[in-house]
Amino acid sequence: MEKRKGLWTYENGLVLMMFIVFGLVFFERLNILYLFPYMAPDLGMNNTQIGMTVGVLGIAWGISTMVFSSLSDFIGSKKGMLIVFILIFAVATFLGGLVGSLGSLLLVRAFMGAAEGPVVPLIQSIVAAESTPRRRGFNMGLIQSASNLFGSALAPVIAIGLATALSWRSAFYVTAVPAFLMALVLMKFLR
Repeated sequence: MEKRKGLWTYENGLVLMMFIVFGLVFFERLNILYLFPYMAPDLGMNNTQIGMTVGVLGIAWGISTMVFSSLSDFIGSKKGMLIVFILIFAVATFLGGLVGSLGSLLLVRAFMGAAEGPVVPLIQSIVAAESTPRRRGFNMGLIQSASNLFGSALAPVIAIGLATALSWRSAFYVTAVPAFLMALVLMKFLR
């Protein structure tokens, strides 16, 4: 994509790609909340264990954000790191459908948190660097809005629909696909 006037500029394409990726991060982070009623009986989980599952992701996310965001500044390869972490969180989402116990679920969710943590700051730094000064705030706000649109509005409908129609395991498998696709899109179009 080249920089040119009109709707299909590199900046607009970048914002669209990052909007989708940002949304997918929060979709994947929150879809488990909507799948717990289906998962808990199969895995024999109580409410405390469900809370632990959410907490371990948050801890891994926070640590990973600090470590890998700093590392990306040091290395200078934001595109490469972003694509790798998107692929890793897609794998972690897929693995969510394979878990058979609380222990394996905690490991998968920690893995997912570690992979998703740096995605948000990498997206923010890429968009800030590529945005024109007059659009920087708008672009950042638009991308941020994807977290609620995907995580709070779409995830419950899609995750519950897939769990009801197929199974909770299939919901993880199916929802991993868009992240894999976006990694391929970014490989091709992200500068």
